[in-house]
Amino acid sequence: MQLVKIGKSHNIEGLEDLLLELETLDDLVYTVHLEDMPLDKLEKMSNMEKIKLLMSTSNEVNFVENIKNLLLPFIKRRHQYLVCIAKFRSLKLYVYI
Repeated sequence: MQLVKIGKSHNIEGLEDLLLELETLDDLVYTVHLEDMPLDKLEKMSNMEKIKLLMSTSNEVNFVENIKNLLLPFIKRRHQYLVCIAKFRSLKLYVYI
């Protein structure tokens, strides 16, 4: 994941998807403890399926903490990714025109 972050910091295009998936996988493996989750399976899942996995160990005691520590960071990453893609597309359109 660190190599992808370094590549992204050096403006290497096309790493956003991978970084988003790796950060989600990191949460699932190291925080939720879903150790048998391969990256290729995660990449095929919808956002809703990923959210369900992130919240899969929630109970009445840790529900709010899981929202704060898992769900909200996932949504924030997703939102930043979508904003980045929108800016990139509008820039490409501007250059094309």
